[in-house]
Amino acid sequence: MADNPFRIDIQRVSQGTAKQDIKVPPEELGLDDVEGFTFENEVTGNLMVVLSGDDVFVTGTLKTTATGKCVCCLGPVHCDLRANIGLPYVKDERDADLPLDETAKGPVIDSYSGNTIEAAEQLRGVLLLELPDVPRCSADCKGLCPSCGANLNEGACACEPKDQDEEEEPMPDPANTWKDKLKQIKID
Repeated sequence: MADNPFRIDIQRVSQGTAKQDIKVPPEELGLDDVEGFTFENEVTGNLMVVLSGDDVFVTGTLKTTATGKCVCCLGPVHCDLRANIGLPYVKDERDADLPLDETAKGPVIDSYSGNTIEAAEQLRGVLLLELPDVPRCSADCKGLCPSCGANLNEGACACEPKDQDEEEEPMPDPANTWKDKLKQIKID
């Protein structure tokens, strides 16, 4: 794991556990093309690789920060990411000519053949899972004015306030809407 910190040399691990401190630019994990987020700080952390028979276990922690846009006000959202790593790899002893069964159900366990494991793709995936699905600058973000687009977190806008009678009904919570519809279905 010396030159490329995400390439695991099985022969080196067979001599015991291998530990690797990580400090790389985000581009080395392909974090320079993540839609909606930018990664400006290095990815840091540590990995420990343990060989048990032919099975390889990669554990550790990766950390970095990402910046995205708030879904309410479009302001910046700073995310401190910390991913706990726990990746198993099994030796691939299948015949290379046999097709993989892509319809199989169950947990996905990565396999390796030869003497190296390229773990960058899996580590990138674990780190990306730490990004928020709906980034918000704060829990009480007021968003943008629907009329003029002013950021309401910075103060009231110049739009005329609506009368209580003219106020639109709030949007229903989509999570409750589909549940309500399911409750109305009658099965004979």
